[in-house]
Amino acid sequence: MKKNEFELIKDIRGMFSDLPVHGIGIGDDAAFIPRGSNLITTDTMVDGVHFLMDKVDLADIGYKIMAVNLSDIAAMGGSPETSLLTLGLPPSFTDAQFHRLMTGIHDSAILYRYSLAGGDIVRSGSLFITATLIGHPLKDPILRSGAKPGDIIYISNKVGDSAIGLMLLKDKNSLKVKSPNYFLSRHLCPSPRLKLIEYLTQHYTIRSCIDISDGVIGDLQHIAEESGVGYFLELNELPVSSDEIGKEFERDPFFFYDLAATGGEDYELLFTSSDTIETMKVYDHIGVTIKPVGRILESGEHIGYFEKEFTPSDFKPGFRHFEGE
Repeated sequence: MKKNEFELIKDIRGMFSDLPVHGIGIGDDAAFIPRGSNLITTDTMVDGVHFLMDKVDLADIGYKIMAVNLSDIAAMGGSPETSLLTLGLPPSFTDAQFHRLMTGIHDSAILYRYSLAGGDIVRSGSLFITATLIGHPLKDPILRSGAKPGDIIYISNKVGDSAIGLMLLKDKNSLKVKSPNYFLSRHLCPSPRLKLIEYLTQHYTIRSCIDISDGVIGDLQHIAEESGVGYFLELNELPVSSDEIGKEFERDPFFFYDLAATGGEDYELLFTSSDTIETMKVYDHIGVTIKPVGRILESGEHIGYFEKEFTPSDFKPGFRHFEGE
């Protein structure tokens, strides 16, 4: 790169000057945030582990690191306020690549209305990005430990899309689907459900929530363990993108339900409620579908698929980043 660290910071400061600053923004030794913001989350993405820089648009990488953090804030029933960013840039990284990466982060900040308060830039053998997001709960934080027997389990939008997108990104011929670009977009540019959780907390009792990063079964087990409960999950009720998959879905639906249950990185919300939620009313207001897929039990882990029953151990963990490549 031709520009030094301070010139890059100046560029970032100018790029984010159109966003509101909560407290004191970029320019001092530390960010100062005066309000009682008490939701903090952080994630790191590394080239060769979480993405392949030569296969994806750098703007998508920038957008996704922020979306992952925003999804964590949504899962806690919160709203974002400001962020910190650490960039590890390889020596070969160009100014144009840097600005493309920052464009994705800036687009996310404009869309979801949070500021960038500061961070750090270092040299690194490979590209990595660490983002920290600070927000506040809209009411009380929604925890994984709040599920109660009798709660209905809901999932937002569709699941399994990101796993299909990852398969296609690694090998475009690995799977025949009707709409490959749809699945690639769902993997690269997930949509954090901030507006959905805001609406739900205003109108219903949401007892527990988690964003789907490890797969439906894995994340549902996190809720079960933290809450000390069991669950029944109806596998064939999982919302999958059958129309975008096309004829392959009809040929082997179980493959896609399995993928939906284990694939991960959809960043949809899995939550439980004692209420019977009016799903069409939610869609009319927010434009996001939600679907009941099971129920919280006193104990035990059961997964149904039409007339068959499984346990979590019958399912292997889904696709994970790019290990081994």
